[in-house]
Amino acid sequence: MCIRDSGKTLAYAWPLMEKIVPQNGTQLVVLAPSQELAMQITDVIRDWCKLVDLRVTPIIGGANVKRQMEKLKKHPEIVVGTPGRVLNLIHKRKLKMHKVQAIVIDEADRLLDEEKLPLCRKIVSHALSDVQLAFFSATDGPILHHIHQWFGVEPQICDVREKDDSHGHVDHYLI
Repeated sequence: MCIRDSGKTLAYAWPLMEKIVPQNGTQLVVLAPSQELAMQITDVIRDWCKLVDLRVTPIIGGANVKRQMEKLKKHPEIVVGTPGRVLNLIHKRKLKMHKVQAIVIDEADRLLDEEKLPLCRKIVSHALSDVQLAFFSATDGPILHHIHQWFGVEPQICDVREKDDSHGHVDHYLI
């Protein structure tokens, strides 16, 4: 199998998928700033989920919420969504957070702006206190240096800009 991707999605998806127990409810939530990015992430993760018997469901604004609630009844192990819709379905008790082991905030520079930061913090507050938080961003903005005060965790920073000579193109293979 060969999948074209910049590598960022798989950089967090592979290690987190390894910890997921199939058929055990939602254990990973990935937040994205836009519907388009959430669907792109879903597509990348879905190809790998098929290989290890996991299910991923997109939960995005603008899509049919009743269909999304029906998909959540099947208890997918991974949910990828936009903060507004994810929080809406948490409040409606359709997305259960009690088994979530990790929450990824992708494009953190965009998701931690004034508008979306409160939504992200509320989503995290519905998870268990020991939930693993992962923040990914292609840019290093000043907003990222305040993660510790907003989420109570001191992030480990991995900056690959100096080492990355891929120019955004990476081929991934599974043997």
